[in-house]
Amino acid sequence: MNEMQQRQIESQQRVIEQQARQTTAPAPEQLGASLQCKQARKELEFVSSIRAISQDEKRMRTNAAITGVNAACGSNTPLMQEPPKVIGTPRVPHSIQQPVSQ
Repeated sequence: MNEMQQRQIESQQRVIEQQARQTTAPAPEQLGASLQCKQARKELEFVSSIRAISQDEKRMRTNAAITGVNAACGSNTPLMQEPPKVIGTPRVPHSIQQPVSQ
């Protein structure tokens, strides 16, 4: 996934969070039953079911959808974390020694 798409997703997350802060916060029970909450959960379910994208893009889209659910429903679902990266020592190629003829 390219950097522009990632910035766009992060921008969408900030807008969703900002909109959630600007609205008057109803009781958590009311949030869970709201139309916005139901729509956000439906979007999360849809994004989670996509299989034709890379794992990185799926994680970013899912995190954006989770942020939307958290904002719309008053929940605090943790975001998906990046998988650990395995860093190994690069292998040094060995040169093949030819026997010296005498």
